[in-house]
Amino acid sequence: MGYWVLAGFFGQLLLEVLSQGIEHGHVHAPDATERGRVPLLLVLALVVHSLLEGSILVRGAGSGEVGQHFYALVLGIALHHVPAAVALATLLRLRLGSLRRAWPWLLVFALASPAGLVFSNYIVLQQLLGSGIYAALLGFVAGTFLHVSTTILFETSPEHRLNWPKLGATLGGLLLALAVSAT
Repeated sequence: MGYWVLAGFFGQLLLEVLSQGIEHGHVHAPDATERGRVPLLLVLALVVHSLLEGSILVRGAGSGEVGQHFYALVLGIALHHVPAAVALATLLRLRLGSLRRAWPWLLVFALASPAGLVFSNYIVLQQLLGSGIYAALLGFVAGTFLHVSTTILFETSPEHRLNWPKLGATLGGLLLALAVSAT
């Protein structure tokens, strides 16, 4: 499980580079060359992040019932996406010139978590619960949450570029953790 948490942590780091920190509510005004264009990598990164979060929302193992914390988790994930949705709407409006042209992209983002939930619960539920894939997925998503909660370590420039010394220290910590766990 720990390896999946680490994979999620570094996976979210990559997604955040693509999304330019928008999932935390950060928006940077587009320059003239970006106007009229949809930031496809940014939208894709947000959709992947949301899809993964929705995919961990599964019914109780084998019972088909909703777990006692299911709705609290749904609410937490929904609230977690509010700053990203506002920032994405703002950025798309600035780039595309109107909120009307932004709506289809906002709808794609809004449907990503529910799509993950539907996929996990109605298409691959038995495979998820029966094979250990769900535990790996849960660890991966926990790692993404861990990264989001520690973003301040990486976000030191307005352009959301990686801080290489801090990344090096983090990778050093990763290697140390792997070395300790191997002994």
